[in-house]
Amino acid sequence: MIEYDIEFIELPALFINKVIEKMKLIGNIDLVGIDLRIHHSDWEGWQLSRKYFAEAWSIYYPFVVLSKRALSFLLAQRQKEYLLSVSDQNSMHCEPFTAGNLMLSGFNCYDLNEIMTGSYDLVEMKIPGGIRLGSSKLAEYRRHAMIHPVYSRELSNSSDQA
Repeated sequence: MIEYDIEFIELPALFINKVIEKMKLIGNIDLVGIDLRIHHSDWEGWQLSRKYFAEAWSIYYPFVVLSKRALSFLLAQRQKEYLLSVSDQNSMHCEPFTAGNLMLSGFNCYDLNEIMTGSYDLVEMKIPGGIRLGSSKLAEYRRHAMIHPVYSRELSNSSDQA
């Protein structure tokens, strides 16, 4: 799954093919994503995650690869929520739901930088002003395969004039 606002520095198909090749080398991968990590009590989703899981895992969701096995498991977990009539307030967002369910159920999960070092830099993906393909700022970030733009008025105005 790739969100609509991801912009690739290199051709998207080339990048995706590289990810697939790395995944094949490792084998048996259920999840690849960005910023896969465990959180502590200072994280906004910690309290809700801890209602369901011993640890509060999350993944940043602009780029996520799931195996069929993981996808089937996650669907079953969401269906279980429905059958148990879990309220909207007690239903987790996709970031902790996906990572928590898979990590704590023994699935093979990897951060994208674990299998493709330097494929993203979380700080630069969230920089104020963001970056768009073709912008003058793009060259500064060519060492990463993709960026997640957060557009500023200044950048939007300057790119409209280009």
